[in-house]
Amino acid sequence: MEGYAKLADLFAHFPETTCFRKFSQLNIERLLINQAEIAHLELEIKTLRKNEPLGCARSWRETQAANVNDFAGQKREKFRLLNEKMRAYHEDLLRLAQLSSLLPPSKMGVENLSGWLSQFYGNEGLLKGAEGKHWRSDYVSDLASVAPQPDKLDRVFMTLIAPLWHQVYGRLRKPNADIEKGSGGGGGLWWYAPIHFIRVADVFCVIMSAAIPSLSILALYFVDSLKYRFIMIAFFTLVFAAVVLLGFSCGRANTFAATVAFAAVQVVFVQSVSTIQPT
Repeated sequence: MEGYAKLADLFAHFPETTCFRKFSQLNIERLLINQAEIAHLELEIKTLRKNEPLGCARSWRETQAANVNDFAGQKREKFRLLNEKMRAYHEDLLRLAQLSSLLPPSKMGVENLSGWLSQFYGNEGLLKGAEGKHWRSDYVSDLASVAPQPDKLDRVFMTLIAPLWHQVYGRLRKPNADIEKGSGGGGGLWWYAPIHFIRVADVFCVIMSAAIPSLSILALYFVDSLKYRFIMIAFFTLVFAAVVLLGFSCGRANTFAATVAFAAVQVVFVQSVSTIQPT
C-alpha cells in the first residue's frame, strides 16, 4: 500500500489535485437495474390485487398474522420486499444526485497530477493495473473534486499567472514538497497559495468596476451625435454584461439586473448633458 500512502501525501500537500472517480456509468446502471426490479414487483402486486379473493385480510393485523402461503401473506411479503428495494433505490438516487452536483477538478490540477505521476513513476504508474488508471485522460470527465473550487476569474488568473510565475521565479526556489518516487529520489513539487492569485483577481475586479463606467461616461460626454451616443450605450452595456456574467460568475438574474441599472445610468447621463457642448 506504499503507493496509496504517497498519493495521499500528494493530495494532502496539494489540495487542488485531490480528485476521485464518481463511477457514473456503474451508478446509473445499478439504478436502472434496481428500477427494473421495482417495476417487476409493481406488476406482481397489481396482479395480486386483481386476483384478491373476497374476504381476504382487511386489516393490517390480519395481514401480519396471515400465513406466508396464504394470499394475504404473499401480498405482505411482496410489499416487504418492495419496501426494501425502494428504500435502497431512493437512497442511491439521492446519492447520485449529490455526486452529480460535485464540481470537476480544475484542468491545471488534473494536469499537474497526471504529469507528476507520469514523470516520476513512468508508464507503469504509482498504482498497478486498473487502480492507477483513474486519472488518465479517458476518465477526466468522471472525476470529482472535493477541494474548494475558485470562481471563473480566479481560475483564469491561476491558469495564466501561475505557470509564468513558476518559470520566471518559482522554479528557482526550493520545492514546497519532495514526494519520493518509487525507486527513491525526489519528485519536487511547488505550491503557490491561491490567495495570492485571488488578490490579483480582486484588484482586476476593482479596476474593471471603475474603468467601464468611467470610460462610458467619458465617451458619451465627448460624443455630440445622439445616434452615436446610443451606439456607445449599447456597446458599453454589452461589454459590462459580458464582464459581469463571464468574468465574475454573478448569475443570469444578477447580470440582467446590473446591466439594466448600468444602461439606465447612461441614459440619465445622456439626458443631463444633451444640451451641454464640450469646451
